Amino acid sequence: SVSVREYIDVFRRRRAIFIQTFLLILVISVVVTLLTPPVYQSRARLLVAGQSASLNSINTDNPLSALLAVAPSYSVATQIQLLQDGEIQGEVARRLGGRLPAFSIAPVEGTEIIEVYAEGSSPKLVGDAPNVLLDYYIHEVADNDLAQVTEARKFAERNGGEARTKMEKLEKDLANFKNQYKVVELT
Repeated sequence: SVSVREYIDVFRRRRAIFIQTFLLILVISVVVTLLTPPVYQSRARLLVAGQSASLNSINTDNPLSALLAVAPSYSVATQIQLLQDGEIQGEVARRLGGRLPAFSIAPVEGTEIIEVYAEGSSPKLVGDAPNVLLDYYIHEVADNDLAQVTEARKFAERNGGEARTKMEKLEKDLANFKNQYKVVELT
């Protein structure tokens, strides 16, 4: 069996080799660290509105029916696919000066939250990218909702006069019917 004293003797005799090996590894580590560009990371989270389990019957001729129906919300997986869409990524790149960091978009397990990670060598770009992506996406969803409301308002304005005219005619017809058949109103 080898004793501790023998280990110490081996170390004393070979101490130059041990020190040289240690210094060589230290120098290589420092050089690699200094030559490697820094990698920055950032993340942002988006809370997704929960899906409702309902059945809607919508008259496609009337845009108000779509507006008044229970608004469908996309699943987390669908929204992740939309966030990864090339058109949205292109617009985000344009807003960030033509560059994009590496994105990773994933759901947070067991929640209705989407997490967007960005990684790259530019701290400003990496810091801004997830927020720009989510801001653009949120505004696109809001603009789409606003477009539906605007379409419904235009439909109501177009058809409001016609509906009012019909209502007035029906009220006159009802009054004439009551007069003709001597209907007494019970209240």
